[in-house]
Amino acid sequence: MSSSGPSDYSTFDGIIDCRSQAAFVQGHLPGSLWLPWPQLRQLQNALPPPGARLLLIEAPTAAVQWLKQQGYAVMSHRWSAVTHSPMQTGLKQGMLFQPSPPLMAMLDQWPRRGRALDMGCGGGRDAVYLARQGWLVNGVDRAQRALDKARALARLYGVCVDWRCCNLRADNCLPTGQFDLILMMRFLLPERFEWMQRHLRPGGRVIVWAFHEEAARPARAQCKTTPEKLMRGFDRLTTITATIASLPDGRPMSLYIGEKA
Repeated sequence: MSSSGPSDYSTFDGIIDCRSQAAFVQGHLPGSLWLPWPQLRQLQNALPPPGARLLLIEAPTAAVQWLKQQGYAVMSHRWSAVTHSPMQTGLKQGMLFQPSPPLMAMLDQWPRRGRALDMGCGGGRDAVYLARQGWLVNGVDRAQRALDKARALARLYGVCVDWRCCNLRADNCLPTGQFDLILMMRFLLPERFEWMQRHLRPGGRVIVWAFHEEAARPARAQCKTTPEKLMRGFDRLTTITATIASLPDGRPMSLYIGEKA
């Protein structure tokens, strides 16, 4: 752990403060995430993608070693070496994780807020991101372990999400009522497309981001689709976007955004 701090904190992709919560509240670097060890290890969904450059404040050696093993470029410093003015106070957390890029891009151009449903929410990044933006969010997934991580992420950021663990194919799984936004991200369940259209409010949107048929992984064909198939599956909606986008590893993704008249 270095005793002299960096001269430019903006060169880091994220700052993780491992001190006590009381010390963090008294003062921390702007944009920092309070995440002490070993909570850090349990909340990988709060971190940016591997390869990011992270600054750690008062991190134990175990935390530094673990992050390096995960593929992060890590620099660790003592709080006494930090020089920045002004400091932030309070428990406001910086957001280091990245929600799905198509969701972020759409929300930047679509100011609507309301009720959202994340189908197959996994570790909860998109659901928590929406809650931080002021949405009322339901998150559904069949994997209890993934939902445990999602709940922990929501607690970390102090937001409320209505989580539900169930099989999305089951009749009594999905919540009742109408939604302004329904997501199906890196997940595909065509038998629910009709339900999604029926439970969308006028002016509301569906966004589906699933692996393209030409993606090498995953191997199962039922996990893949094309923009054309998504357009046909959502024939009651007006198409906003139907295109192919790629993940950082080069795998093609089918993206569909549709709006209900």
